[in-house]
Amino acid sequence: METFRTAFDAARIGMALIGLDGRFLQVNEALSDILGYTVAEFLKLTFLDITLHDDVHFDVAHAEQLVAGNIERYYDTGVT
Repeated sequence: METFRTAFDAARIGMALIGLDGRFLQVNEALSDILGYTVAEFLKLTFLDITLHDDVHFDVAHAEQLVAGNIERYYDTGVT
C-alpha cells in the first residue's frame, strides 16, 4: 500500500480515487494543479461537480455499472 501511495502522490498525471457515491476519496497534487482545486476542495466534491455536461451521461453509466457489480473498475483516461 505504501508503494501505491508513493506512486499516486508523485505521479505527474492527475489521479483520483472516487467512491461509489461519486465523492473524491483521494486526489493527487497533479490533479489539483491541473484543475485548480485544492485537495481539500476536491474532498468536498463529487465527480459530477467537475464533469463537463456533455460527458456526464457516459460517466454516470459507468458508475451505475460499478454499483450494480457489472464491472469491477472504471478508468477515465480523458481521451474521447
